[in-house]
Amino acid sequence: MVGRGSRARVRMANGAALEAGVRPGLHTVARAKACVADLRIQAWDDDLYDRAQQDLAAHLLEHTPAVTRAGLGRFWFDAAGQDRLGGEEALAERLYRTTVEAGYTDARVTVAGSVVAAEAACRLPGEPVSIIPPGAMPGCDAGVDAGVDAEFLAFLPLGLLPLDPELHEVLQTMGLQTVGELAALTATSLELRFGAAGLAARDLARGIDPRGPLTCGGPSARLVELALEPPAQTLDALVFGARAALVTLLRTLKAQGSQVARLRLHFKLDGVHAPTSREAGLSRPTTRLGPLVELCRAVLERLTLPAPVVAVGVEVIEKVQSARGDQGNLFRSRFKDSDALDAALSRIRARCGTDSVARPLPVDDHRPEAQGTWVADGLVVLDNPPAPPPLPDPATNSALSAALRLLETPEGLRVRESGGVPMSVQLDRRWHTLAAASPVRRLSGGWWSHTSHMRQDHLVTTTGGARLLLSRPEPGPEGSPTLGWTLIGWED
Repeated sequence: MVGRGSRARVRMANGAALEAGVRPGLHTVARAKACVADLRIQAWDDDLYDRAQQDLAAHLLEHTPAVTRAGLGRFWFDAAGQDRLGGEEALAERLYRTTVEAGYTDARVTVAGSVVAAEAACRLPGEPVSIIPPGAMPGCDAGVDAGVDAEFLAFLPLGLLPLDPELHEVLQTMGLQTVGELAALTATSLELRFGAAGLAARDLARGIDPRGPLTCGGPSARLVELALEPPAQTLDALVFGARAALVTLLRTLKAQGSQVARLRLHFKLDGVHAPTSREAGLSRPTTRLGPLVELCRAVLERLTLPAPVVAVGVEVIEKVQSARGDQGNLFRSRFKDSDALDAALSRIRARCGTDSVARPLPVDDHRPEAQGTWVADGLVVLDNPPAPPPLPDPATNSALSAALRLLETPEGLRVRESGGVPMSVQLDRRWHTLAAASPVRRLSGGWWSHTSHMRQDHLVTTTGGARLLLSRPEPGPEGSPTLGWTLIGWED
């Protein structure tokens, strides 16, 4: 119910209450109790029902490639392409069983050629699972499916069509009682009196319904757009819509032997707000659903929209022919596919140039900052590079030496010293006392080139435990200016 007290209005009722005459949206609590004396009333909770609908939709998506929330307790499914899985009847049975197992014992599932026919069948008494039988209505110019649905709808009450209440009232005033009577009216007369709404109502009566789980797309389309009802206001709801669209796109791409390299997310907003879109690229093309869903989630987490989203679309703006390998995370130890890594690096070289991928090489030099270099991967720059230092013997229980982290450019540093030995340093405008300092290490060389140097290095430890590598030029002759200290890097 929505509201308070006996005047609160019923928003939803189960099958038993509906059979007893309770009408959601029309009856107040007092009127509903007049129909069912022992009626159980529960307060309405939007968040609770929204989470329940999201959970149910996730279970249903395991059986069909597209699921769209079409309102409270209503879902639209994609029932196409089920021939190898038992056909449409088997799909309907699976969906019904999943819904009942989730706790919705009064669920109904119908497979039809249009949403309007399927929804009308679900509102009729009878078996919980139904299939509108195949066939065609002679003279129907909208295709076999529309003809079948028109035959089914023809003798049903007009109230089963999703029409505007005012339009429905006017049609009843005109004496129309069944859907078939509306379908028999001419398009010209309806358009003159009701405009586009009259033509849309006539199409629904004839089984022509543009609504569905896929509002855009086809066998060769790169864009799939799904309507969100109610409009999505949470991250999970948007990710769910994007996932459903990706399932359909990937099915088409796999059939074409293609993979996604770059995609674009489209968002239609509620109200007068203009649509918006965002692009996202992958490090390596893939048709795996998991990495693509996570990519969409990452894009949505950084996106702020001014209004709820009424439709979400996924468009493939770049695709490539399928190649072997899987999308993986290079920072996870369990990802050890060297072929996939090589393919990813090859794509980076192809897009960004041969120098875009580099690898480290050790260099035999006495200066700490010059004992390694980066070279373009695949280029030979050293004839005899030094071997890396051996790992410590576990039997000696010795630990690995600390790693030296170098600054790209040494930074000037203020140092207080005593007798040429640093005593404290200023970092981030704060002075830090030094607890220890290694003996002075004098380095010189390069006098034959522009890299000539003559300096003193000090490895110092602050009272906070930080180990810093400091350097300053060797003092010159007496009377020459003394140059300042620089910070080369730190150890960790």
